Amino acid sequence: HWLGCYGNKQSQTPRIDALAKEGILFENAYSNAPVCAVARATILMGAYSPTMGTQHMRSRHAIPAKYKPNPEYLRAAGYHCTNPGKTDYNFKGNDNSYWDKGDYRKRPEGKPFYSILNITLSHESSLFSKGASDPQRLKPSEIDLPPYLPDLPEIRKDMARYHDRITDMDARVGKILDDLEKAGLADHTIVFYYSDHGGVLPRGKRYLENTGVKVPMIVRIPEKFRHLAPFKPGDRVAEPVSFVDLAPTVLSLAGIDTPPQMQGR
Repeated sequence: HWLGCYGNKQSQTPRIDALAKEGILFENAYSNAPVCAVARATILMGAYSPTMGTQHMRSRHAIPAKYKPNPEYLRAAGYHCTNPGKTDYNFKGNDNSYWDKGDYRKRPEGKPFYSILNITLSHESSLFSKGASDPQRLKPSEIDLPPYLPDLPEIRKDMARYHDRITDMDARVGKILDDLEKAGLADHTIVFYYSDHGGVLPRGKRYLENTGVKVPMIVRIPEKFRHLAPFKPGDRVAEPVSFVDLAPTVLSLAGIDTPPQMQGR
């Protein structure tokens, strides 16, 4: 609900809005948890966190050996798999061991890649970290306040400030897409855009409400891979999808059957 392509009239997200026009926008996409590491355990493993025992934030205990991260299957299939930013998967182990070093630009020439790029500009800490700026684009008094939030000056200021952070994040999305274009990879790369969980204001992150688990999900598929999808560019899909579906989907795109322990489709 922070993005223009999802109907927010006060947003300024031109790059993500353009991505939605070029791709497929899922109107009902859900994180399996309203907090980051619990959600990422499911993104990585393709199984619900309570099944693995990763549902408690910062648990970091051992999980059954049958659960394997999706990059392990992709690397075995010849993919260069990178995640140069945030890992934090909520179970015991070396998170970085699942990934090759650097980002997709560091891969051997000609090797197919799977790369996760985390954009932390819109993390909740951007509202209360040192140096957090006052609202630049919207006045707090102009904010369209959701009915579930109290009409307080602090809430209005945080909402106006967070609109700025979302716009900053949108620009970073644009930079990533531009880098793909410059590298001659845009026509050969399927792009997924999504957030870890719902927003950062009250009733968002950590709240098991619609506002805490509903996420943006946009997938851009270049023409050469369109035969792999039942949807076409510009489609808005009302069918529910969930983070548990991401790992099986990525493996399927690479021609890998869904492992039996994965619970998504």
